[in-house]
Amino acid sequence: MTQNKQQIDLAQLTEEMIHFLQKWGLWRDVSILTMGNRYRYCKEGEKKFRNLPHVEVTKDVDPEEAMQQLTGAKGDGKLVWKSLANPEHIFDMIFEGALCTLLSYDCYEVRKSDLSDEGWAYLFENTSILEDFLEEKYGCSNLFEFWQLTCEEKFENPDYSAWDPLVFDTWEEFQEFMGYEEPGLYENYKRFDTYEKYLKEMQLAESNAYEMVESVWDQMVADAKQELMRDCGIYGDKMISPDEIYSEVREEFRQIFERYDLWYEMCFRNSLTCYRNEEY
Repeated sequence: MTQNKQQIDLAQLTEEMIHFLQKWGLWRDVSILTMGNRYRYCKEGEKKFRNLPHVEVTKDVDPEEAMQQLTGAKGDGKLVWKSLANPEHIFDMIFEGALCTLLSYDCYEVRKSDLSDEGWAYLFENTSILEDFLEEKYGCSNLFEFWQLTCEEKFENPDYSAWDPLVFDTWEEFQEFMGYEEPGLYENYKRFDTYEKYLKEMQLAESNAYEMVESVWDQMVADAKQELMRDCGIYGDKMISPDEIYSEVREEFRQIFERYDLWYEMCFRNSLTCYRNEEY
C-alpha cells in the first residue's frame, strides 16, 4: 500500500528529532528543513519549538536551495552547486559538529555543556565514566569498596599489626595467612582498653559499618556527578567521548525515521535526506 503524505506527522517527527539531538548533545550546528520551514539551533534559550529550547524557526525556506553544496567547477572555472536531496523534500538535515562526527566519522563526541540531564543520567548508569571518576577521586568505585576502605582505615592500619594470638596459634601461621607483615609492629587489638572492647568494635564494624557509610557514599556519588557535569571548561567547550554507546545513539537516531516509515540517505558528509519506505 502506498503511503499518503498526510500520514506522516512531520511536526511530531521534528519535535522528536530535536528532543533526541538535545538529549545527546547533538543539536548544536544543526538545521532541519521540513514543511517549508527551517528549524535551527540557536544559543538563545527563549526561542522555542513546542517547548523545546534553543530552536529558531524560519518560515518559507526553499529546501532545494538550502541543500545545495559545492560539487566542483566547470572548465571555465564556474563553480557547480548541486542538491542531492530527495526532490520531494520530506525531511532534510544539514549539520556540522557532533552530529556530523556521529554520522560521518562513526564517533560519539559531544560538548559536556550540551548534554542534557537525561543524557547524563544514561551515561552514569550505562558507561564507566562515573566509576572511573569515583576511582580517581576517592580510590573506590562502589559502596562495597568504600565500606572495605572504611574498615581498613580502622582495623588494617599498616602502622599496626593485625596479629591476634587468640586467632592464630603462632606467628608463622599468621604470616602464612597474611602473606607478609613486618615484625615488631604494635598489635591492633592492644589499642583498645580490653580485648572484649576490641571484639565489639570489630563486630560493629562488620555488621553496621555498611549501613553507616551508605548515606555518606550516596552523597559522595551525588557530588561526583555534579562535578562531572559542571566541569565544562572555561569556555564551556570541554568534550566528552563515551564512544561505548555510539552504536546505541546511532541506532536510536535511525529508529526515529523508521517509526515514521522513512529511511535516510547521506547527501554530503554534513547533510542527509529522507525517503518513504516504498521508495528504494
